[in-house]
Amino acid sequence: MKTVLHVMVGHGTYGGAEKFATEYYSRMDHSLVHFDFAFLHHNEFADKNKFQLQDSQIYELNTWNPNKISIIDSIRTIKKLSKIIKFEGYKIVHVNSGIMKVQLVCLIAAMIGGANTRIAHSHTSNSAKHKYHFLSSVKRKPIRCLATDYFACSKGAGKYLFGAQGISNSKFKIIPNAIELERYRYNSESEKNIREREHATGKIILGHIGRFAKVKNHKFVIDVFEAFRKLNKESELWLIGEGELLEGTKQYVSSKNLDAFIRFFGARDDVADILQSIDAVVFPSFHEGLSIVIVEAQAAGAFVFASDTLSNEHTLSDHIEFLDLNSGAEFWAEEIENKLLYFKRDDNQAELIKQGYDINHSATILQDFYLSK
Repeated sequence: MKTVLHVMVGHGTYGGAEKFATEYYSRMDHSLVHFDFAFLHHNEFADKNKFQLQDSQIYELNTWNPNKISIIDSIRTIKKLSKIIKFEGYKIVHVNSGIMKVQLVCLIAAMIGGANTRIAHSHTSNSAKHKYHFLSSVKRKPIRCLATDYFACSKGAGKYLFGAQGISNSKFKIIPNAIELERYRYNSESEKNIREREHATGKIILGHIGRFAKVKNHKFVIDVFEAFRKLNKESELWLIGEGELLEGTKQYVSSKNLDAFIRFFGARDDVADILQSIDAVVFPSFHEGLSIVIVEAQAAGAFVFASDTLSNEHTLSDHIEFLDLNSGAEFWAEEIENKLLYFKRDDNQAELIKQGYDINHSATILQDFYLSK
């Protein structure tokens, strides 16, 4: 059996990296591959996945404050993490973070701890502001030297963490943010039932799924919906997720007197079902690696309106359009209105399978990689 230690920052939320690890692990043969998890900060990971992770060791290092990264924290993290790796005998360490300093610190700890396979995995492209910053360029070289394998969810995410030199290296692999496609397959009967349950029959539903954080640009989502309602009164906005900016977002909604038309669903485990009733996903993030939400939305046959700061690698079907954030909320609203007038929802499953987004297949490929080490 191969045992893999997945290392994550941990923000107290169940984000993209945690979801990636859990979804992939749940489809592997646990008699062949075993995952343990180390969080530099804290997490709600184990609580949300008690059944799947009941045999996994969960470490909380509590050495890293994501809001204030210090040299002392870095040294403490290296000492504590390397000690765990060495004492437990982990030979494969998989570091999940787009933060360069996290990668450097954890890869150093993995090397000191004696891990032969040190995977640096980028789940984000980070912001354009820092993408080619001089200091970022300086950090990429030691990351490439310390890591034995370079993983990323997209070329853009790979270029951010490893540079152009890194993604042209044979060590580089794209690990898709794959999903269980069949769960998301569009079903008109499911749409009807969910709309009846939510008292939304006959309405146009705009939606957003994601952590309430600055990068997701929720205020712009609300501004777009406010403009959209002027074009179509029979409409609602459904917001799914949790996060540090949730209360501030609710206050912003109230300040615009939109409480009756915008619904907060919280964190949900039935996103695949809710997506059946969302006509359009509004996704104006400032940056993403390769968004699982955009994959899920296209798999469910919804139309996605995304910011043009995101990679065109998100184009998995003809159900997506990229718009300029600077064009303003009114322009976005008009584009959504015009597109939905003629949009016919259909099944995109075959296209996504062809592009590697069937998680059952992709998990087998990753499992084979671990077994080869």
